[in-house]
Amino acid sequence: MRKIQNGQALITLLFIALIAISITTAAVVMMVVTVGGSANLQQGELAYEVAKTGEEEALLRLLRDPDYGGTNSLLVGSNPVKIEVIKSGSSSNPSYTINATAKVGNFIRKIQKIASYNNNVLTVTSEKEIF
Repeated sequence: MRKIQNGQALITLLFIALIAISITTAAVVMMVVTVGGSANLQQGELAYEVAKTGEEEALLRLLRDPDYGGTNSLLVGSNPVKIEVIKSGSSSNPSYTINATAKVGNFIRKIQKIASYNNNVLTVTSEKEIF
């Protein structure tokens, strides 16, 4: 009868060890997935900020030269951003559509701003992210 009890203890110990290993493995997998998601979120946010920087650059160029228009590219750090300024409206009351597209890693973010000159004051009338 003593041998049966010793065998039961060994099987119980192995079963508890198997459960502990399974829990530890699941925790490690969850950690890896969370870290990967955080890196993706960080790249997406950086792409958005780079696009905002491109927009601000276009606004500065418009403040310096109200006839500015066209397409330019610039680097923000090592990240490229494409700036496009489309002028419309009359020469006395021009309107501008500013598109800024940034790429960071696999993420591309595009922002659009609409601005106009009223009484020699550049005013932003709308801003949105284009998906």
